[in-house]
Amino acid sequence: MRCYRKAMLVVYESAGASGQRPLRKKVHKDVLALEREIFLDGFYKALAFVAGPCNLCGMCDVSKPCKFPGEPRPAMEASGIDVFATFARAGVKLDVVRDPAEPYKICGMVLIE
Repeated sequence: MRCYRKAMLVVYESAGASGQRPLRKKVHKDVLALEREIFLDGFYKALAFVAGPCNLCGMCDVSKPCKFPGEPRPAMEASGIDVFATFARAGVKLDVVRDPAEPYKICGMVLIE
């Protein structure tokens, strides 16, 4: 990770739990699109991350091949990234959501060499 000097942060806000899965999927798709564009601009080490587990198909059936090969990305927190501190340094305040009905932010990130 030391080779990365910049990151593009993506933040979406939601009103509550009802739209969580579609919004998480949108963040995932958007960071993949950003990663591709950054790669095509010559930054071949572009690396996208999402928040939380892969959410492309809902429940993953690990006994079968992935339905979206090439699209799953690691979670920031599973990769040792302090998400709260990283986003705070960029001026984005993240709160711990105690109730699924509360508004929340879903984040993604693309590391750029």
